Amino acid sequence: MLISSKVATPLYYQVKEKLKKKIQQGKFMPGARLNSEYELMKQYNFSRNTARQALTALVNEGYAFRVHGKGTFVTLDVPDQPENRKNSIGFILCNRKFDLPVYAETLRGIDSVARQNRKHLFFTELENFTTKHQLPLMITDRAVDGVVITGLVSQQILDTFDEIKLPYVLIGVMPPDGRKYIVIADHRSDAVLGIEHLLQHGHREIAFINGKSSYLQYRELERGVTQSLKQAVALEHSFVRHCESFSEQEAFEAMLQLLKGQNPVSAVFVANPDMTRGVVKAIERMRLNIPEDISVIGYGNSDDLKRHNPSITLIEPKPFELASLATGILQQVIDGEKDIPKTVMLEATLAKGDSVKNIT
Repeated sequence: MLISSKVATPLYYQVKEKLKKKIQQGKFMPGARLNSEYELMKQYNFSRNTARQALTALVNEGYAFRVHGKGTFVTLDVPDQPENRKNSIGFILCNRKFDLPVYAETLRGIDSVARQNRKHLFFTELENFTTKHQLPLMITDRAVDGVVITGLVSQQILDTFDEIKLPYVLIGVMPPDGRKYIVIADHRSDAVLGIEHLLQHGHREIAFINGKSSYLQYRELERGVTQSLKQAVALEHSFVRHCESFSEQEAFEAMLQLLKGQNPVSAVFVANPDMTRGVVKAIERMRLNIPEDISVIGYGNSDDLKRHNPSITLIEPKPFELASLATGILQQVIDGEKDIPKTVMLEATLAKGDSVKNIT
């Protein structure tokens, strides 16, 4: 294994893997002293910090131990694991489309489980994927044991991962064949939670600003809205708007049309934070007040909507918990465990703000 700074895999990781392979092959026997940070630095011509990271990683993975003032030594009980195990996982964000705070929480959830399991975590983004050649080196060089994937994931991406036979778990993606490991928000139940909150406050003329129904999230949200309203009032289809780009501007225009229409609405449920911002701006443009004139509930995680005056009530999925669950399942898949659930669904929470008026 050549050590090179010209590849995406970090130098310390390359050195750690080389040393680990020698330990597994018996070239460094239990109790043997490994090269010092200074010796590694001279041997491979890199910084002392890189050498320190490599040795620390070996210690963390149980292949070595340190004796103060003496050095780093091969552990007497070398972990029993396949030679090709990398002790690393990847996180791939495909075609980023939603709020950065969601992805920050997702990354935090993956990292928390990776740290608990003493795994290294690599992160990359994939945009406009068309061929296998666009895959990052951490995938093509098999520098990771498996990956967690989220974002707008195409079938082409999934087909490519199936082809290279790298374990993966999806967050928020439901492929049509149902053969993948999936952790997903229970969008239908989440919509029921939001609509029932409005119904409990006396609202019956409820509008719904949704995204493109070809996406799972928006399709399931609409099913939840329909389910809830059918139990209380008939769903007024003139109160439903689909925003093909699920953008703030399109939702702004859709809400203006509703507000200028013949049939007044008392409340609106909105399918993502960007569209919720557009709805709020449209209400303000019409010189109406939230919640006195119209109540608003948004779906998604957004600090700025919580800080809005008045604060917007939100149905909040749990990206940290979703990511933690996905990473735990990925580790089970890597370890070859049996009876792993194919699909895990997690319900959101109601974060009450000041944007819903009680009109009962």
